[in-house]
Amino acid sequence: MATTCAACAAEIPDRSKFCLECGTPVVAVAPEPEVRKTVTLLFTDVTGSTAMGEQLDPEAYRAVMGRYFEVARAAVERHGGTVEKFVGDAVLAVFGIPEIREDDALRAVRAAHELNLGVAALSDELTRTLGVALTIRTGVNTGSVVAGAARAGGSFATGDAVNTAARLEQAAAPRTILLGGSTYDLVRDAVEVEAVEPVAAKGKAEPVPAYRLHRVLDVERGRARRNDGALVGRERESRALDDALERTLELSRSHVVTVLGAPGLGKTRLVDEFLLRIGERARVVSGRCVSYGQGITWWPVVQILRQSLDLSGHESEEVTRHALSLALADTADGPTVVDLLMPLLGKGGDAGDSDQTMWAVSRLVEDLAAHRPLVVTLDDLHWAEPTLVELLDRLRHELTDLPLLLICQARPELLDEHPDWGAGSVNTSMLGLEPLTRDQTGTSLAHLLDGGVPDDVRDIVSDWAGGNPLFIEELTTHLVESGILERRAEAWQLTGGPAPVSTLVPPSVSALLAARLDRLPTEERILLERCSVVGLELRTDEAVVLTGQEPAEVARLLGSLARRDLLRRVRLAGGAERWRFWHVMVREAAYDALPKAVRADLHEVFADHTASTDDEESGPERLAFVAHHREQAARYHSELAPSSDAALRSAGRAAVALAAAADDARDRDDLTACEGLLRRALELTGVERRVRRDLLARLVVGSADLSGVDLDEIMHAYAAAMDDSATALDRAFLASGRLQVRLLAAEDLDPEVTLAAASEVVRLAREAGDRSRLVHGLTAIFRSHQVHARWGEATSVLREMATSGSPGDRREAEDQLGVALMCGPAPLSEARAHALRMQQQPGRSRERRERDLGLLACAEAGLGLPGALETTRRLAAELFAGVATTPGRMVDLYFSAAGLDESELAIDLLVPLAAELRARGGQVYASTYLLMEALHRLELGQDTETVMPILEEARTLTSPYDVLSSASLAAADAILTARAGDHERSVALAREASRIVDTGDEHWGRGDVHRWLALAAATRGDHAEHRRLLQRAVGHYRAKELNVLAARLELELAAARD
Repeated sequence: MATTCAACAAEIPDRSKFCLECGTPVVAVAPEPEVRKTVTLLFTDVTGSTAMGEQLDPEAYRAVMGRYFEVARAAVERHGGTVEKFVGDAVLAVFGIPEIREDDALRAVRAAHELNLGVAALSDELTRTLGVALTIRTGVNTGSVVAGAARAGGSFATGDAVNTAARLEQAAAPRTILLGGSTYDLVRDAVEVEAVEPVAAKGKAEPVPAYRLHRVLDVERGRARRNDGALVGRERESRALDDALERTLELSRSHVVTVLGAPGLGKTRLVDEFLLRIGERARVVSGRCVSYGQGITWWPVVQILRQSLDLSGHESEEVTRHALSLALADTADGPTVVDLLMPLLGKGGDAGDSDQTMWAVSRLVEDLAAHRPLVVTLDDLHWAEPTLVELLDRLRHELTDLPLLLICQARPELLDEHPDWGAGSVNTSMLGLEPLTRDQTGTSLAHLLDGGVPDDVRDIVSDWAGGNPLFIEELTTHLVESGILERRAEAWQLTGGPAPVSTLVPPSVSALLAARLDRLPTEERILLERCSVVGLELRTDEAVVLTGQEPAEVARLLGSLARRDLLRRVRLAGGAERWRFWHVMVREAAYDALPKAVRADLHEVFADHTASTDDEESGPERLAFVAHHREQAARYHSELAPSSDAALRSAGRAAVALAAAADDARDRDDLTACEGLLRRALELTGVERRVRRDLLARLVVGSADLSGVDLDEIMHAYAAAMDDSATALDRAFLASGRLQVRLLAAEDLDPEVTLAAASEVVRLAREAGDRSRLVHGLTAIFRSHQVHARWGEATSVLREMATSGSPGDRREAEDQLGVALMCGPAPLSEARAHALRMQQQPGRSRERRERDLGLLACAEAGLGLPGALETTRRLAAELFAGVATTPGRMVDLYFSAAGLDESELAIDLLVPLAAELRARGGQVYASTYLLMEALHRLELGQDTETVMPILEEARTLTSPYDVLSSASLAAADAILTARAGDHERSVALAREASRIVDTGDEHWGRGDVHRWLALAAATRGDHAEHRRLLQRAVGHYRAKELNVLAARLELELAAARD
């Protein structure tokens, strides 16, 4: 076989010892080492190819076969396989070389099915164009091969499994796929098949079981997996946990330990064993994150709080309040903490926002740890929502001086979502779990079997388990329950020797869970599958709802499943109990066994139960639980029959539930969850257009950081959802939204037009009682007044929002009120007072605290208070160093620098700010800040050539109706024309700038424009006008309490008078 020269890349004929072009010696390349692998082979062949060749011209026949090979290669490679070779009109593909994947068998079956469909489509085309049909037959088999370099043009995978795949292909009828028994064992939960007569294969003593493939289901795995076992091989990790506890107790300082490991490596068992060793040295409480996605934020915290207070969740409101009050008796702000925690525990009251809740939880944990050392464990942290991670981070940083040990268990995916987890703190450590060694696997087996383990069993388990404790234990259970491994007298023995074991154990231990669940008694299997719909944990009464059986019978079956180590009984305070799947993979295996139609029905049943029951245990997350189950039901109905009445009804109910959960999340100030829930609802198929419009309207006011680009996309979707059911409010909302997009894009749009459209939305929304569209209308009115620089009127709109809206509306209105106080006619002392009031509100979210700090920094900078300059420079340095920030924070920093008369710093901040606003579709704001940059540069005396590109870009983005931008543009032009010597034109532009800016009521902007117009007058040599304009600017600055700027201009004015 020809190769290429390493020196000149020329082709070297086979057997040559030197390059024929440059003479470089050919260095022999050592063949790849041969390895034994379990792979899946796909063998397919064209039937009737000889007759087709006789019917077609050779060129046409070659073209047909070429297209067939292309279809085959595409199907194989799309699913991660490798086309090993083409032989005549046959194709052999391998799945598992060069890389073994746990789902190689399922990939191969999917590829075979797709290949069948692709060839059928190609055959239809050939029948129309050439009058010939193309048919194939396919065999798929899994088995052991020796893999390495191909020899003498042969295969790089050799073994009996290849021959068996060929025999299956030959036995298949045209247009069919036959699966070997070993392949079917790996994918049987992902396919619909028909058992056929076993296939006689050369060299086989017995015929090979075969299954005709009818359908490949839309599932992720062919089989499932799971296991538990005794703790082995974790001595160092155990010592690390013990040492962390000792340091916590001795130093009375907090520590955080994160245990990382892939599924099955024993994270939970490691921590459970550690907890048993604690004894009375510390209080222990535990929580677990669930994988339901956004909205289930606080469930782990609810679990931890109830354990801390010895509550089950069934207690009355009075009992719960008493338990909280007792725990917080020595805390000064105990009553406030109690009031915030009561709704979290599902006991009524007004729920606080996310940051208030975090503050309250932190105070309770602080009080508990102050009275007695506290160990908190949190399992499955990789499923935690950002708010919960933020709470843990707060505990880590704020409670360092208390004996608190926080242990988190997570998969490595945690670091993908939160790469900074655990960074920047000396009281944090991370333990990574690795697979067990071969010796440790033997020790684990000895513990599991409580006796001596035969060498052949140890070898088999070691080879198949790969050091994963979950797989070691489940494989052992499989061998015992299958009767392959039996205890005879005092020793364990393989009943059929090692050969039967190697044929019965599937190539991947993932098959063990499905095999084990299939052997359960029917009534137990059905119960387990139905319980899986709830999640990893459930109560007995919930199992009763899902099965419809008598409570006593359900309790008996649950107990039986617990004795089989499939479920675990969790006893709670007060005698209550829950049932938990022994491992998440057991739950997944049981759930995968349910038909999608059954899953959909059960999710609906459980959602109805949760929605209609005063479920105290689910606490404030009840709406999110209901939404999750409604959503799952809708998706399964849609996958089965998307246009059916059941699917459409289910989609509508899911959308309503997700919207309710989103409203709750927004009222709790969790806008990220709110937006995520709404977008999930919009992804549902079959939702009525009327409901879609409602979801989109909620998304406008419920998004965490809505840009002009985002609003444009939402309005396009809203327009697409319009139909005969659209109301006058729908039409008004769409018209107003489209105008807002144009306004944000700085189009030549009179804000009076947007104001009229928004006012109509407000009128109609009030009549309809539609909060989302009402808030949009009020926000649009505010934005219209903002562009007109009528901040007094804008403030009135915000005060209405703050007094009549939901908790989320009030918080947003209060934040925007700070902007209005900063920019409008109010003195800076009022803006500062507002910021201080906001800071004093307990539990403000991180984003809102940043806004409060930004507003406070702006006000104190303008007032010229001590320390303002240092604070502004420090925050700006963080921004320039790459610390993530928002456009709002950048605006705050700019105004702080401008208020301090730090023009160079202001310019440095304006450059990234304008770029960010342009990218987000906020041209109406970008134009203002581009003009600010140009004017600061002109004031510093920079040359015209430097300023002109900035000014021209701003000119293209400036709407003639934007008061501040239009006035600033005219001021900049007045300065430049004065520089150019066109004094008459400069005077006219200055008068226009003054006229425009005086139509608004913002003192800061009016002071800036007149200050820059004074520069134009000085450039023209008009000293009297220069002094007059300086005097006007000083008046506005003093009215606004911009003391630094006013003082500087007063000095300039005094010098001008001299």
